[in-house]
Amino acid sequence: MVKDSMQTLLAVVLTVLMIAAPAAWTPALWAQDQQTPPPDQTPDSKKTPPPDPKVANPPNPNDLPDPDELMPPDARQKPADQPADQPAPQPGQSAPAPGPGGANPPQGQKHVQAPISVTTTNVLVPVTVKDSAGNIVGDLRKEDFRLFQDGTEVPIGFFSSDAYPLSAVILLDNDLSTKPAEQVQKSIESISAAFGPNDEAAIMAYDEYPNMLQDFTFNNDALFAKLKHTTIGSSMAVDDEGPMTSGPVINGQSQETGVHPRWHGREATKCLDDAVYAAAKALAPRGRNRRKIIFLVADGTNSRHNKVAFETVVQLLLKSDILVYTISVGNALLKHETSRLVKYPSETGGDSYFASKERDLDRVYSTLTEEARNEYTIAFVPKPNKTPEGYHPIEVRIERPGLHVLAREGYFDQSLQP
Repeated sequence: MVKDSMQTLLAVVLTVLMIAAPAAWTPALWAQDQQTPPPDQTPDSKKTPPPDPKVANPPNPNDLPDPDELMPPDARQKPADQPADQPAPQPGQSAPAPGPGGANPPQGQKHVQAPISVTTTNVLVPVTVKDSAGNIVGDLRKEDFRLFQDGTEVPIGFFSSDAYPLSAVILLDNDLSTKPAEQVQKSIESISAAFGPNDEAAIMAYDEYPNMLQDFTFNNDALFAKLKHTTIGSSMAVDDEGPMTSGPVINGQSQETGVHPRWHGREATKCLDDAVYAAAKALAPRGRNRRKIIFLVADGTNSRHNKVAFETVVQLLLKSDILVYTISVGNALLKHETSRLVKYPSETGGDSYFASKERDLDRVYSTLTEEARNEYTIAFVPKPNKTPEGYHPIEVRIERPGLHVLAREGYFDQSLQP
């Protein structure tokens, strides 16, 4: 009886233990193996979201936009190496100069400030001032000048009366009539004496086409030698030689037909505008610390078949700060062919001379170069004022009465240089 009761009690205890055991051992097993959830915590497959295709197939990083570009300027991320106590550099500013070893100085240590460079645009205006007798006036000060752009006075930002070294192109008319050709030929060597040791010069000749005879050189002896061996071409003209009785020349032999090969009234073939343009192209790269001039000796004859228009030539001259000085020879005044020989100097701030005799040429050569070398130099920052052509007239005035001013008449927006 007792034995039966004990067996029954043991069966009841085992049953209770079997029911309570899962609650005791299952959490311990779950802690050891986290990959298999307990039976009563298995996730509902219906609630699991499908895989994201963007994660499964990530885009190429090179195709992603820079996050900083998608933000407004005031919210853009500061560079990673930017110290916390310094603002990030703004557009147009440079980052702080690195200290020794390429690192920025530690906090609290003073930073050595690099020099600040300000870039601006300016217009260069060489100015010659003469008295009533034509003598150069060299004792003026900045206060004696007034400068006007588009009719409005502007402040003079730079003023100098120092002599500038010259960069010159000696441009020779290579198809003069006989008498002026002889005069130029006899005096041509003395041109070299007008240049100093700091001046450089090149020699060009032209008729229908320009031709560079001597590239830029500082060597005055080389310049003299080239000028000495340069032969000025000439053609017989009615104005110089009277009635034409000699015939054409073939292979050096006169044919005596009574008709000269260069008959009176023939159409001009000399392209003066093209020649000045070629000289300006050669001068344009020379520095602004030099006075750039074209030294033109010509009779003023100009063809109607120039490839470059006068206005285009003037624009290049003004953009490149080139002045044109002209020496008229022959009967240019009588034939009213001085138009270009006056207009080019007037537009650029140069000067024009007339020489009818050989001794006049010798004197003018030295006078011209000294005038160009000893001009006043003015520069100003122009006021913004848009014009349809981009051209702005300028005027230089002198407070002292009785003086005559030679200066460029304007500038183009494209000619502004730092």
